[in-house]
Amino acid sequence: MKITVRALLFNEKNELLVVQHRKSNFWALPGGKIEESLKEDLKSCVIREMFEELGIKIKVKNLLFIHEFKWGKTKKDTEKNDVTTELFFLVKISENDANTQKISEMQFSGEFTEKELNKISWQILDKNLNIKPNFLKQYSYEKIIEMNNKNSTQYFSYI
Repeated sequence: MKITVRALLFNEKNELLVVQHRKSNFWALPGGKIEESLKEDLKSCVIREMFEELGIKIKVKNLLFIHEFKWGKTKKDTEKNDVTTELFFLVKISENDANTQKISEMQFSGEFTEKELNKISWQILDKNLNIKPNFLKQYSYEKIIEMNNKNSTQYFSYI
């Protein structure tokens, strides 16, 4: 099984930070896989990934979504692959970074920004956003904040 983490970061306009990886045509949330060699926990992984990909320091709030799936370009590939479990956390910019400027105006430049990412954008989360995983389209900023306040977690499995 592979374990990955994703960050839901909203700006002051309630827009979601999304990234487009090289060779893809859809938006995704920033994040990445647990590094076993670092013996890191889930929250440490989110913090590290956000710093490596975007050069920002964050604080991790609540776990909101758990998503399990197998991926592959063909059904045969999918059946051969391991299960991936993604954990989605609401995060916020650490106070030190947030005090310097509006979040929506921040420039991102992490260690892997140019290597891994084609685009970085702030988008409204709704059914029209071309984002993966698709289940995110049924959520709005307000619904996500409500889930965070209730410490509620949703589980999605596509296995």
